[in-house]
Amino acid sequence: MNETPMETPPPAGAVVALPLGRIRLDRGTQTRAARSSRSGDWRDTLNRTRVADYTDKLRRDIELPPLAVWVVSDDPELARDEVVLGAGFHRYAAHQRAGRAAAVCRVFHGTLADVIWEGAGSNQAHGEPLTADDQRHLARMFLGDPRFAAVPMQAIADRVGVRRETLSRWRTRWIGAGLLKDIARTVEVRRGGHVYALQVPTHAERGATRAGASAAGAPSTTTPPPSSSVSPALAPAVPAGHPVIRSQDGQRGLVKALMAAWGVDEAAAWATVTNGPPQKKPKRERDPLDRYYTPPALAGLVCDLLPGLSTAPVLEAAAGGGSFITAAQRRDAEVWSCDLDPAAPGLDDADRVLGRGVDFLELPPPADPVGWCPGNPEFARALQHVQHALRWTALGVAWILRWDFWGSNGRRAFWRDHPPVVACPLSPRVPFDQAWLPPAERAAKKSATDMREYGLFVWVPGWTRRAQVVPLAWKDADRDPRDEEQVRELLRVALRARLRDPATPTNHAAVLRAALAGAPHRSLSLAPPAELVLR
Repeated sequence: MNETPMETPPPAGAVVALPLGRIRLDRGTQTRAARSSRSGDWRDTLNRTRVADYTDKLRRDIELPPLAVWVVSDDPELARDEVVLGAGFHRYAAHQRAGRAAAVCRVFHGTLADVIWEGAGSNQAHGEPLTADDQRHLARMFLGDPRFAAVPMQAIADRVGVRRETLSRWRTRWIGAGLLKDIARTVEVRRGGHVYALQVPTHAERGATRAGASAAGAPSTTTPPPSSSVSPALAPAVPAGHPVIRSQDGQRGLVKALMAAWGVDEAAAWATVTNGPPQKKPKRERDPLDRYYTPPALAGLVCDLLPGLSTAPVLEAAAGGGSFITAAQRRDAEVWSCDLDPAAPGLDDADRVLGRGVDFLELPPPADPVGWCPGNPEFARALQHVQHALRWTALGVAWILRWDFWGSNGRRAFWRDHPPVVACPLSPRVPFDQAWLPPAERAAKKSATDMREYGLFVWVPGWTRRAQVVPLAWKDADRDPRDEEQVRELLRVALRARLRDPATPTNHAAVLRAALAGAPHRSLSLAPPAELVLR
C-alpha cells in the first residue's frame, strides 16, 4: 500500500499507509499507566513481551491490524499533515523496532476527547488486557477531565471495566487524598419515563450542605442540594419533608438513581429519600471455626462412591461431627483424623487421631500415602486444603464444597492444572448441622443451612482431563444407582490412568492396584507418618 500524502486529511474510515513520523503519540491519548517510576514517556506504558511478539510477526511479514489514528479538530498544536494515535501503541512500537517507515492506519475524525474515549473502548474489545493500574489510571483520566463531566458514571465504569460502585469509591478516595480534581458533573436521570438534567454538586459543596443542615438541626428531605440545577419537571414531584415514593421498591430505585447522579453513598441517598434506610435483619455471623457438620446420609453417599475405600487408611482432615468417620468405618475403612477444634466430637470415633486443635495444613504428608480423603473442609481455606490433601493421598480427594467454588479468579490456575475428575451438584440443598451449639441456641437456629448450592468435587492426583458433571440426589430415598455408578466408573477410569502413569510413585501404585482389585488395607501395612504424635 502506497503512502498517502497529507495535503488533505484522509476521509473518515479510510485505510491508508502513513509515515510513522506523522503520527503523534504525545497528545495525552495513551490510556495505560506507566509501568515504572518514569512519567511522560509513552514507551513506559507498554508490555515489552507483547511488543516483541508483534515485532517478530512483522519481521516474518505477518501484517498486524491497522492502527487507529485521528484527524483532530480541536488541537491547534498539530500540523496539517499530522494525526493522533488513538489505539495501537504496542503495534506502533513494533513497527519502529522492525524498522518499518510506515504503518497501515484506519482514519477517524473527531476531538481529542473522542480519541481518548474510543481508545479506551478498543482496550476493552481486544489487544493487551488492562491491568489494575491501567484501570485506575484510565478512571482518573475520565473523572478529572471536564470534557467527560457529562458522561454518566455507569458509562465510564463500563469503559474502565469496573463496577460503578468501585468507580464512585475511587473518586471519593482520590478527591479526599488530593489526587483528583473535584469537578462538577452534569448528568441525566431517567425516572418514570421522564429525563431529568442534574448538575451534580462537588464533594466540597455536598460537605458544606450536610454541615449546614446538621448545624441547623434540619431533618433530611428529598430536596436536592442547593447547588443542584434540577429540571422544572422534577420540582412538583419532590415535596419537602416527604418521601418521593412510598413503596420500598420505588424508594430503592430512586436511591440507585441518586447514587448514580450525585455520586453519594447509599446511606446519604436513603437519608435524602426517607428518614433513613429500611431496617435490615442482622447479618448472621459465620462460625470462626467453620463448624458446619455434614448430614450422615450425604457422608454415606460420598463413601459409597469411592472405589477401594478400605484399601488404605482414610484421611478425614476436618473431623467435625464425625459423619464421614462413621460412614467410612461402616465400610470397613480405618480412619485417621484431626480437627482445628479440639472438642470436635468426631475425633472420639477416629481410629487414629493426628491431632486435637491442630491445623491440617501444618501436618506434613506421611512417607506412605493414605487412600481417599473424603470430607467437608472449611470453605475459607478450601483451596489450600485441597492442594495439601492431594499430597497425602494415593487415590484422591472427595470434598463437599459450595458450587461457587468454581467461580473465583484466584482459583483459575488451580482449575487449569488440577481439574476434578467429576463434579456433582447436590439436590436438594444441604442443611448442615450446628450440633456444637448449646441446645437452646441450636433449637432457635434450627439449622446452619445458608441456602447456597453445594456440590461434591472429586480429584485424583495427576488427572488433567476435563471434569465431568453428574448431578446427584443425596437423600437415601432419592438416590439414583445409575448416576452413582456413572461416578464410580469415572473414578475407576482416573485411577487406572494414574496406575499406568510412569511418574506415579511405587508406594502409590501399590495402593492403586489394591484399590482396583478390592484388596483390604491391612494387607498393605501402611504406617502413619513418623513426624506426627498420635494421641
